[in-house]
Formats: sequence, structure tokens, C-alpha cells
Amino acid sequence: KTSKDPSEMKICVFGSGNNDAEFASLLSKVPYNEYNARFYVGSRYPNNSKQGSEVRRTYNLKNSIANRTIIVHEKDFIKFAMFQASCDILLPKTTPSSRPAFFHSSVTGSEALRKMTGNIPVIVAYKIPSVMHVELERIYHSHFTAPVMVYNDTMESKVAALRNMMVQVAKEKEKEVETINQFT
Repeated sequence: KTSKDPSEMKICVFGSGNNDAEFASLLSKVPYNEYNARFYVGSRYPNNSKQGSEVRRTYNLKNSIANRTIIVHEKDFIKFAMFQASCDILLPKTTPSSRPAFFHSSVTGSEALRKMTGNIPVIVAYKIPSVMHVELERIYHSHFTAPVMVYNDTMESKVAALRNMMVQVAKEKEKEVETINQFT
């Protein structure tokens, strides 16, 4: 199920990783106007207020998305999970290059190190469509109950994965609106 507002697509980028410039570039390359996308970027644990301003500056450098980007820092676990649950698409920032210690090259699937507590449980519990690195998806593959698009280390694959998910979510939103209209 998508967010309550059928006129807007809520795309959330959360988690650890020093890759905000990469994600800002990604968000600037998808058809955000076509889908009236808003980008919510943040985490539960901002290191300090300086980090929040650095994140804001990174996303403001991509002028095309500056007015569509909201920085979110919520320390309360329940409020943060509820916020994530309202996303139409969730993009975990964890990749092998941003958090190499999380990925053990010889261990995947059921034997993998499953230690993420932020995005993955919310994606699974609330069946949120997501876009993530292929190696992260491989670790949790058997747990996903909502659509997942994967990308590799190229920007082209990231753009394609997010664009494809935006198309899929837009179609789902249209169906939900049609269903609501049938009963009104």
C-alpha cells in the first residue's frame, strides 16, 4: 500500500553511509517532476547538528531537487519507524562501498551477517517497495514481501532501478485511486 497522498510520491533515503553525494546525484536523475516525487533523507542518529547541515548542503548542491528534499532526523524509534512506514519507496544507503564491514564477501543468503536494525525490518513489516544494492538484497532476499529493485555499483543501474520502481509504484497508486473512486 502506498502513502495516503495519491498526488505525491514519497521517496525516502535512510541509513548509514557517507554516500549522500551519490544519492543526491541519483535523485536528480530520475523523473521526479513526472511523479511529483518528494525526497526524505536522514537517519535516526544525526552525529551532531553540523552533520545535518552538511547533508542539507549536499542535497542543495543538486539545485533541481533542493526544493523537493526534506532532511529528517528522528531519534525516537517508534516515530522513525512510523515515518519510514509512510514512504512509497525506501532506499537504504547501505552499500558495499559505504559500509564494507557489513558485507562479508564469502557469506550471503541465510548464512549472512544480518545486523541491520533500521530499514530492513520496516521494509519487511510494512511491505514497503524498496531499491537497494544487489548485495544487500541478497542477504535478506527470503524476507522481502514487497517489490525490490536492485542496482550494482554503476549510476546507470541505480537510476534504472529507481525509475522502474517509480513506474511500478505510480501504477499501484493509480489502482488505489480507482478502487477508492469505485466506492464513492
